[in-house]
Amino acid sequence: MFTRISRSGGRAYLQLVESYRNEEGQPRQRVIANFGRLDKLSSKDLDPLIDGLQRALGRSTSTPRVAFETARAFGDLFALHGLWQELGLDRALRRALRSTRRRFDAPALVRAMVFNRLCEPTSKLGVLRWLETVSLPDAPETVTHDQLLRAMDALMEHIDAVEAVVAGAAAPAARSIAVGGVLRPHHGAHPGGRHGGRRCACLRAQQGHRGHCPPVRARCDPDRRGAADRA
Repeated sequence: MFTRISRSGGRAYLQLVESYRNEEGQPRQRVIANFGRLDKLSSKDLDPLIDGLQRALGRSTSTPRVAFETARAFGDLFALHGLWQELGLDRALRRALRSTRRRFDAPALVRAMVFNRLCEPTSKLGVLRWLETVSLPDAPETVTHDQLLRAMDALMEHIDAVEAVVAGAAAPAARSIAVGGVLRPHHGAHPGGRHGGRRCACLRAQQGHRGHCPPVRARCDPDRRGAADRA
């Protein structure tokens, strides 16, 4: 059996039709039920019939609900994630911050805060809201405000090891990349932590460091392995 829409006098009618063969074996069709004019039918007229047929077949009669979710940003994070991996920063941070006592992924949270600072700078609480709007590769399923603060504490506690390991991991890749933007130099990037005789500002500023560094423009110099010009 099947449904058919027949037309007569400019009106359309919904019918239930059955195919069969007559005594001579010829295929024929006959109307089993007329449901009335199509323009007069509504879902409340047909839903009981559809549900009855579903029950007869042992199928669920509930209609699945479709929910629409807001798309998450991914493009800029995809590029940053690729650069992060290429520079070896992930391996370097995990090496410097490895600990068997932490119950959360501190390097991943540091990476999330760095990406937030680059894409949409905000507070630690703002980072939590920002993570709900983006698709961050290899991000923890759940992140709390306390975990972000503890990740920052771990970073500051191991700042010397982090700077040494990150500098060693990033230097080979960085020398092969032409940098045309304005950079803020890291402490320890030059012997004695100085740039042109002036101490640089860095994470140690949070530990009482009073130095100041104006922005510098870095460029790739294969002969001198990098140089810094005052902007």
